[in-house]
Amino acid sequence: MKNITMPRPVAVHSLAYHSERGEETINRTHVDSYTAFPAEGAELIRELAAGATPFQTAKWYGTTYGTDVDMSDFLDRPGDPTQARHPVRRQGLGRAVCSPFA
Repeated sequence: MKNITMPRPVAVHSLAYHSERGEETINRTHVDSYTAFPAEGAELIRELAAGATPFQTAKWYGTTYGTDVDMSDFLDRPGDPTQARHPVRRQGLGRAVCSPFA
């Protein structure tokens, strides 16, 4: 776990998940915005959406998948808050689902 300074849950947009062949497509339900993730990336987002703090989520991810996730990088929001970021493969959905605009 690296650089986790947010002790409270973060706001997450309303999301829909669709699983297919080991990947999940996640989309914001009120916006035409879709991103494909490996299953473990989608699970990380589900943890945040369920109300876990970034610290709790990073700890859970490390225990479950045996690798650290840099939550500060994942939740980094410079520039356009709709640009997706993801810690596992694409540095994907974090900006969109965890932005203050959520």
